[in-house]
Amino acid sequence: MDVRSGGNTDVRWCPTCGSDLSGPAGFVTEYWKAKDRWFLTWCSRCRTTTQVCLPHRITATEPEH
Repeated sequence: MDVRSGGNTDVRWCPTCGSDLSGPAGFVTEYWKAKDRWFLTWCSRCRTTTQVCLPHRITATEPEH
């Protein structure tokens, strides 16, 4: 789902430099692995390609106080 085509994605900013990816500065495409949502991003400002995962479920523990 491309942000520029009007798609609604959860990743709109470059994870490396913070540039807006909805303009000509880059692109975002979404794909799935099992129940997790993955986003492949490319930013022309910092020239990086990154993968961002939005997991279906996160299990965390709370440290002892």
